[in-house]
Amino acid sequence: RIQTPHQQKNSQNETTPDWPSLRFHFSFKRKSTNVYGHNEFDMIAEPTVSKDGARVLYDVFATFAKGSTTFNYTLVDGTAYLSSSSGTTTAPMTKCLESESSSLPPINNIVAALNGATEASSDPHGVQCSTGRLYKASV
Repeated sequence: RIQTPHQQKNSQNETTPDWPSLRFHFSFKRKSTNVYGHNEFDMIAEPTVSKDGARVLYDVFATFAKGSTTFNYTLVDGTAYLSSSSGTTTAPMTKCLESESSSLPPINNIVAALNGATEASSDPHGVQCSTGRLYKASV
């Protein structure tokens, strides 16, 4: 099971081929949920295993362009950073964010929810899955 940054106690510094890198594609329908003006974007997540091998967190990276400014979001060892640069500045400005910024999807929480997904007995909305199995999860 993957634990959220709040559950993580050991530092991470190993990657492992046993856990896959993940690419999350997000598509938002409401304008209020856009990120830096984007309603569609990808976030790349690379697994990092705790020293004792008991926990996995994902380091996350995403890039957004808004006008002439490029924003890079990075989550490493549970610490989030946002750097921005524009064509007129030579050095990017970087700042720390809360562990998983409230303006971006919480990847580690999403992965933890997927790990805890349970089979749903039926769907009142009539959703059909090609495999015949329907799962539910909460983030």
